[in-house]
Amino acid sequence: MHINFQLRNVRALHNALALKNIPLIFRIAKETESTNEIFDDLIERLGAADVFWNGEVAVDERKRDERLMRWLSKKGIGANQSEDQFIGDPVKITTKEGKVYTVFTPFKKRYLMPIVDHGEARLKAIAAFKAGKG
Repeated sequence: MHINFQLRNVRALHNALALKNIPLIFRIAKETESTNEIFDDLIERLGAADVFWNGEVAVDERKRDERLMRWLSKKGIGANQSEDQFIGDPVKITTKEGKVYTVFTPFKKRYLMPIVDHGEARLKAIAAFKAGKG
């Protein structure tokens, strides 16, 4: 069921991008090191000046994204990472003293604070933006 959900969303994204004449391209890297080769090929083939992607929280993926940002910067290509898969970067959620939380409940309260503070209006604004109406 999860795969079906993902496939339906990818199909919807593909269709939405096609209306704007933007191709949806998938590439799979067998090893992290081959990521640059894949991007090199795509950048050259498409004449790209910027690269956009969704960031990930996991340690290895975060390191991969940081390496990619440095590599793109050296090539003079714009690197644009967004955080749409989560409310905010959990690594950046710290105590008032700037320390990492060691107990989950205070961390959760702090993590959810932007939603609680801005309530329903913020959620509506996020939904409108994602629907292309913001």
